[in-house]
Amino acid sequence: MNSKTLGIIYFISLNTFKIIVHHMFDKIFFFTIFLLLSIVIFECKNKNELHLCIASHYSVSEINFFYEMYFKDAKDAKINLVRWQKDIFFYIEGDTLLGDRKLILNASERINSIKLPIRIKEVKKKKEANLIIRSGSNAALNLDSLTPAITIKHWTNKIDSALIVISNENRLQFRSSILLHELLHVMGFMSHVKTVSNSIMQSVVTSDNILTDNDVRALKLLYEPIWPYPYNKQDFERNFANALYFI
Repeated sequence: MNSKTLGIIYFISLNTFKIIVHHMFDKIFFFTIFLLLSIVIFECKNKNELHLCIASHYSVSEINFFYEMYFKDAKDAKINLVRWQKDIFFYIEGDTLLGDRKLILNASERINSIKLPIRIKEVKKKKEANLIIRSGSNAALNLDSLTPAITIKHWTNKIDSALIVISNENRLQFRSSILLHELLHVMGFMSHVKTVSNSIMQSVVTSDNILTDNDVRALKLLYEPIWPYPYNKQDFERNFANALYFI
């Protein structure tokens, strides 16, 4: 066997070895990443370790704001965290004011821009909707005041359908803020806030109220996929006892 042939065999063997080693390191690398992700996911699914995952992505003030919006005023400490698990399809009915549809579409698109796991979409047929938005006079809607009425139906661990009833006697300049406020209630937040003066979830909404960064972060936190079920107010207060201002 001459030196040229030996050189070719050596070259082929060396490159084959490099390829084998390269693939071995690739597999070790990907296995390590998979293992680390599995540990993180396991910890996040563990109710007692949940606060570690949340605290790594949300600040103390954001956690408190979320608590104020969702759990703080809940009289039943065992009320569970629930949210929509599929897209919201809304249908507009009743004696709507001129421009109402555009205001509702703007509000839904503002929420969609947050890029939650679910989206809000309009449908043309009522039977296709899981959210009805109904407007009209107080008399026609059976309302005693200008305060909109909300009905939310849910099964064990998810919101299934909802109804917003809004009076046409609400001030037009506030109507955009009111519609956005009611949509956030439908998304899952049944409480109001006091700590952020211009939050859209203040109990009294005016044109000064907007979807603040706090509101956006609270929505993102509500729709994080890591929440276990059941998970209630007592669980939250136990997990975040060192972070909450309110307890």
